Amino acid sequence: MEPTFHRVLRSSECAAGTPGEPGLVEVRAGESDLLVTRMDGGRVVAFAAECPHQATPLDAASFFEGKLRCGRHLYLYDLETGENVLPARDASPEALRRLKPGYLPIHRVEERDDGWIWVAETPEPAPACFDPEAERPLSPGTPAPSATAAPAAAAAAAPASGPVVQPPETMDVRVGEEFQLVLATTPMPAHMWRSAVPAGGVAMVSEAFAPDQPPRHIARLVAQAPGEVEVRFSYGTPWGPTPTEVRTFVVRVAP
Repeated sequence: MEPTFHRVLRSSECAAGTPGEPGLVEVRAGESDLLVTRMDGGRVVAFAAECPHQATPLDAASFFEGKLRCGRHLYLYDLETGENVLPARDASPEALRRLKPGYLPIHRVEERDDGWIWVAETPEPAPACFDPEAERPLSPGTPAPSATAAPAAAAAAAPASGPVVQPPETMDVRVGEEFQLVLATTPMPAHMWRSAVPAGGVAMVSEAFAPDQPPRHIARLVAQAPGEVEVRFSYGTPWGPTPTEVRTFVVRVAP
């Protein structure tokens, strides 16, 4: 059965954007909230407005080598098929059940009628490589699959002699003050900083990858109570056995 198409916006409203970073436009096709973008080659694509991993809004997503990169965990999705490229291609079977990247629903697009973009209300079928059973947790009592060798990419990311531990950095704030911690990062797919914030003292407000030049990881926190708190960040992949770098911030909160 042919899908129902909806006219969503004029072609001129979906510009190419800057090379490597196409602009994202929010549209609605029937009951579906979608994002539309024009890739570097001129092709228009439409896809779900939320990441399938944890329903993170994708309106601030970026791109890596033509793949969509969610800003929360830097998962990569192919905009042709919706396939999760990373971590699905590199994670071990055990890690994949924990990471659950899913696939990104892709909607058919047509440009016609003197410069209009039409989008199908229903998504295309799941990519042929997607296996929902591979992401489903094992039932209690079910033996785990036989252990397999670590994926090459994950093994390569693991440091041979442990992570690089940077000297602690100290900063002073006051109760109620909102502040930022900015960490240099790389555009490597699925590599990210993960934070550990102890309860009390300060609280995490948000974390995001900023595809600037150079790229940065920006954590926004708020001071809640007087005292000294140690905020720790580890860099690596979500499935990697060992981080490659560790940074620590000692936050001194004054009344």
